[in-house]
Amino acid sequence: RDPLWSRGLGDVYKRQLLLWESEEAAKAQCKEEWKDYSPVEINLDEFLDAWVEDLNEDNALVGINWNDDQVCTEIEPTGLARALSE
Repeated sequence: RDPLWSRGLGDVYKRQLLLWESEEAAKAQCKEEWKDYSPVEINLDEFLDAWVEDLNEDNALVGINWNDDQVCTEIEPTGLARALSE
């Protein structure tokens, strides 16, 4: 598996890019099957300029703040981009 992707647990089982609000929160999820992974910071400009389009082309969602209960806020990449640009 690509380390940036996780099988989505949402309604339609789409691919997701998981993002956290802090490095600490992301590191807390690097356990069990993900124990060999490390979070990587994504620059906001890079995310908006490059990632959003690619995520849309892949029909992927962004999962924000995935937690121990395997729950996160799911959002379309363009919706997140609009919210971050405001």
